[in-house]
Amino acid sequence: MDRVSSLPDELVCHVLSYLTTKEAALTSVLSKRWRNMFLLSPNIDVDDSVFLHPEDGKRERDGILQSFRDFMDRVLLLNDSPIKKLSLKCRTDNGRHVGRWICNALDRDVIDLDLLIDVVDAYYCIPQKMFLSKTLVELKFRCSCGFGWWPGAEFSSLPMLKSLIINQGMVLSLCCESVPVFNNLKARSETDRGWQAVPILLKNCPHLETLVLDGLLHFKTDKCGDACDFVSRADKGRSLASCPVKKLKIQRFRGTIRELVMIKNFLDSFSCLKEMNIYAEEDYPTNLDFNVKTLRLYNNCCTCDVQFKARGRWLLHKKWTSAQ
Repeated sequence: MDRVSSLPDELVCHVLSYLTTKEAALTSVLSKRWRNMFLLSPNIDVDDSVFLHPEDGKRERDGILQSFRDFMDRVLLLNDSPIKKLSLKCRTDNGRHVGRWICNALDRDVIDLDLLIDVVDAYYCIPQKMFLSKTLVELKFRCSCGFGWWPGAEFSSLPMLKSLIINQGMVLSLCCESVPVFNNLKARSETDRGWQAVPILLKNCPHLETLVLDGLLHFKTDKCGDACDFVSRADKGRSLASCPVKKLKIQRFRGTIRELVMIKNFLDSFSCLKEMNIYAEEDYPTNLDFNVKTLRLYNNCCTCDVQFKARGRWLLHKKWTSAQ
């Protein structure tokens, strides 16, 4: 017997868990015993562009899409072993297939969902089961089209959820009345540029400790809510003041006056804020001297520790202020 064939099942599954699902499936040629072993991997990582090669026009060929769906059904529907992580990136004209795969992972007690969904010419509704999961700890959802929460989601809960990353937050605001309450969300929540959804997300995350904002520049509208300092309203900043966030991370900072005003608004409004980390966007031209000077002024005028990183190094930190 060759050494590969003699490896115990647990070790084989552990090795395969470090591969993408396509790579794991290709290992079935190594041994007859490995033929279906990839189906037992606790991590499923599928990117349909790796299968369909759209740059070669393969997606449009007859039967190719159905072949991919059949493969996904085999991976997800013909097995009931536990899943730790499902990473799914796909483009489809029918959200039913995606919903079926997601629901299967949820039925198998998935812990980590990383979804990038492109439903062509459709409005995608997240499966109801996603709001009823008792095991989901990390959820990352990005959608190139509009998507909505399950109606009635505000009455559901995700008791184990600690990390929430959602792209297309302006889209999210279209259905923010049904956003569920994340009672145990403590690790992080991230919005892209959807400021309309920020107040409702903060309201529905009563234990949120770390907030990550991927860029401060956003499309300003009269529906931006009280979190936006550039919209005049009586309750401006109310959602920030009542939020328990202790650490705020701001990514893709470009150093504009508008961003600096927003940062000052955060420092004034977040009542529990202890630390703010600002990361300059790489290779973006910023006036570093002006930014450091302004942020140092903010740092000296507040109890929060403001830190600024640009060009690979920290240029501002409260304990360094006196020496700079």
